[in-house]
Amino acid sequence: MKTQSRKLAALVAVFGLLLLTCSPVFAISELWVFYRSKIPLHAKTADQITSAGKYRVVLCPLETLSASFLESHPPALAIAIGDSALQKILTMPWNIPVIGTLIDGSLTDKRFYLFDTRQPNDLQISFLMRLQKDIRKIWYPWTSEEFAPAQELKNAVQAAGLELMLWKLDNPENLTGALKAFSTEHCAGILPPDPQLINNAIIPSIFQESFSGKKPIVGYSESMVRKGAVFALTLTPDELASGLMKYADDLLRPSEKEASRSRKFSGWQLILNVTVLKKMGLEVPEDLRGKAAKIF
Repeated sequence: MKTQSRKLAALVAVFGLLLLTCSPVFAISELWVFYRSKIPLHAKTADQITSAGKYRVVLCPLETLSASFLESHPPALAIAIGDSALQKILTMPWNIPVIGTLIDGSLTDKRFYLFDTRQPNDLQISFLMRLQKDIRKIWYPWTSEEFAPAQELKNAVQAAGLELMLWKLDNPENLTGALKAFSTEHCAGILPPDPQLINNAIIPSIFQESFSGKKPIVGYSESMVRKGAVFALTLTPDELASGLMKYADDLLRPSEKEASRSRKFSGWQLILNVTVLKKMGLEVPEDLRGKAAKIF
């Protein structure tokens, strides 16, 4: 009798395992990550997601993707690092959640979830006001429409009681007037990650005005801080990967509340250029210095 009971228990266990293997819960283990392998931040973030070991991660570098692979079977979730990766993912027929990060905007596709890594303008302005207490104006230049001032920037400036000075530099003739506006009293600047600003005609002139007029300007990367920006809020591959995995957890193992369609990245690292700040006669509060991941 005991032998029959043990056999029955074993059969039940095997049957239960088969059900588990075929169930949607088990299927959530596969996660596809799309990215451009030639972009270091994208590739390193993808590697960090793999090393987390929480899911069966399939790396999908765009340079080697085939149509047959995309049509082979659906993953539980896909992550797009960059605009090109997102465009590729959304060509797939599968009705799965897609997290997009390091992209320029939002989409109406119902599969899409935004992990927003746009610069945290509220933090930028808050730190600026602590460094330059008499600040009254924020100067913001851009060239291409995708880096035009977003509503978040306008809201942050308004909430701080400051004036926003906008300058579109798609025409070289606008640079003289833009720099004249930047040179006014009680002014500081914020640079967007606009690649067209980074050329020999624009960036050197902006930093020259910043140094000579002692007008602090905020960058968006460590290289910008090295060139003379007073600080930047940057992201690292490990922090980005960690945030993406937490978002994936919420989408694949939802609680009682549905996961938000958009989530802001919060793991920003502060890079400070204390040397430039001192030359501008600006003091760095000790608690702000203590938050810095790197100081020049």
